[in-house]
Amino acid sequence: MTPSIKSDTAVPPAASGDEEWTYYGQLGISDRRRQWDQRGLLLIAPVVMVLDRTITWARRHWLLLFNSANLLLFLGTFASPLFYHLGWAALAQSAFAVYNILCLQRPTHSFFIWGYQMGMEQRMIAIPAAQLVAGLLYAALRSRRGLRPLNAWWFLAGSAPMLFDIFSQSLGWRDSDGLWRTATGLLFGGVTIWLFGPLLDWAWHPTNPTGKVTLRRDGSWQRPGIGNPAARESQRDGILLAD
Repeated sequence: MTPSIKSDTAVPPAASGDEEWTYYGQLGISDRRRQWDQRGLLLIAPVVMVLDRTITWARRHWLLLFNSANLLLFLGTFASPLFYHLGWAALAQSAFAVYNILCLQRPTHSFFIWGYQMGMEQRMIAIPAAQLVAGLLYAALRSRRGLRPLNAWWFLAGSAPMLFDIFSQSLGWRDSDGLWRTATGLLFGGVTIWLFGPLLDWAWHPTNPTGKVTLRRDGSWQRPGIGNPAARESQRDGILLAD
């Protein structure tokens, strides 16, 4: 017997074959449209599955990806002077042009190797270098119990020298130098990892499905479940830490 639709919220019948085709026909969906929908789902489903697995893998291994990116960014700054030194001018110019997207590349703010300017300015080289070192250290200490994000006030204190150096020279109050630019970049890169490293681990931890992390007035951070014995046990056992 052909099933009937009694309301707009009717549920598709569990049966297959003619009954299913009849149901979609009653909704005004043609057989041809239904065939195209099924083909579309068959094409989209693998893509969605791959994307989901990729995102899950990237969230679990974010520190590995971040450290790798900083390593490539740092080493790449040596490419232009190295290529010039080897006599490969075209490659050197291409490598230098790539970093122009990220940095102003002012000669007065840059390091020189073999007489050739590096790909980024002193501060811009110092930041990924510090983030790489701090990221490797954080990876080594990640399994320790009680590792928490850097207090927000300490992060601001670590960022303040770089901000002062940037704005004071931009406003003409003082002249900066290579030591100031390098030191403030290293400090900023280091505190960035010790703030956002634990924050990302907390937000993406299996015991925190909402991804919520709360900033307290004293600058400390709190996540749901931090007082839960199961959450502490899973953190100690390395669920949080795997790369």
